Amino acid sequence: MNLKLVTPEECVALAEGNVESSVSVINSLMVSVERIVALNLDFGRTLLEQSISHAKTLFAAKDAQALLALQHSASQPDVGRIVEYSNTVFDIVTQTHEDISRAFEEKLVDAGKRITSTLQNPAFRVPGGSDQSIAALRGAVGGADAAYEHMGKAFVQFMALGQAQIAAATRMALEAVGEGAKRQPRLRLAA
Repeated sequence: MNLKLVTPEECVALAEGNVESSVSVINSLMVSVERIVALNLDFGRTLLEQSISHAKTLFAAKDAQALLALQHSASQPDVGRIVEYSNTVFDIVTQTHEDISRAFEEKLVDAGKRITSTLQNPAFRVPGGSDQSIAALRGAVGGADAAYEHMGKAFVQFMALGQAQIAAATRMALEAVGEGAKRQPRLRLAA
């Protein structure tokens, strides 16, 4: 019985491939962290500048009616910015997930091919009567490949649904802010 399945060169190639995949995943994560940090800094800077500007405008208000109008109008851009911020974070997370999933999918496909190749290799000899076991193993590998492909398609549909719902929620939030601007409250002073 000859069970020489993997050569030292194949082990080295596999290790190199794993290191390259790991570096790719780490780089993808680092790029995402950098993007989120930059987004947070920009968002924080914008909010600080807006708060200072708003405070100056409020101090310049002449009466309570003007003060109330200024306070109400100041909240409208904030909702838009928050929705934009949330959408950007979602996009960054989605892109990172796609990059990492792609790397793992490539490794999974490669491993499946390697297993199938090994099972079909003439050097892979098994004792007589093991044909059913080998056929079952091949079926399991094929089933795992099909299940992974199905899960990948389901995830893509889930992400598309999530993006559609976020877009709808964004649209509804912005419309609600627009409606709120039309129904600006009036301050009534007692005479």
